[in-house]
Amino acid sequence: MSQISLCSIIIISPKSEIKILETALRMQLVKIDRSLNWLVNKEEIVLVVTIFEQLTTTANLLEVEKKIARTIIIWRNQLRTRGQEIEGRLENPVRSSLNLNRALDNEIEEWFFQF
Repeated sequence: MSQISLCSIIIISPKSEIKILETALRMQLVKIDRSLNWLVNKEEIVLVVTIFEQLTTTANLLEVEKKIARTIIIWRNQLRTRGQEIEGRLENPVRSSLNLNRALDNEIEEWFFQF
């Protein structure tokens, strides 16, 4: 069964915060592959978000991307309400990377809809 990679999310954050994001993304029924590098008291983790190709009608793909963007925005805003900032970015080979700390909510949403 083939898959389409939607994005990589590179994050430096405490393990517990990464786990919250990872769980929220899995609830959107996307596949998450992770690799991590340990830093002092934090992890640098790469979450690769994929979706199975047969699920990727244009309408469904746009809906999944919208849900992923909203999930990331909610997670980031929850961190900020606790006084934490994110060190991370979104990456995809066909799009320019996006800094999650500096990006506005609408910029995160728009990033997913670039072709």
